[in-house]
Amino acid sequence: MIVAIWILTLAVNTPVLTTYSAVEDETTGIHHCMISSPLASRQLYATFFAFAYLIPLAVIVICSVGILRHITYHKSVKHHMPCGDTKTS
Repeated sequence: MIVAIWILTLAVNTPVLTTYSAVEDETTGIHHCMISSPLASRQLYATFFAFAYLIPLAVIVICSVGILRHITYHKSVKHHMPCGDTKTS
C-alpha cells in the first residue's frame, strides 16, 4: 500500500518535475527556479487545481451525500411518549 501511495504521488508530481528548471543569473551567479514556458505554467496550475481542490471537493461531496442518504433512509421509528404522560396501557 505504501509503495502504491509513493508511485501515485510521483505520478501526480511529474508535471512539477518536468516544468521547472534551474537558471543561473549571469550577473549575480544566483540560481533561480523558472517554469519553462507559459503553456507549462498553465498546465502546472491546472494540475494543482484539479488534485488539490476539485478531486478532494468531489470526494467530500460524495461522502456527505452518502451520509445524508444513510441518515434519511435509516431514521429511528421509536415512538416516544410525551414527557408528562406516565400511563401505560
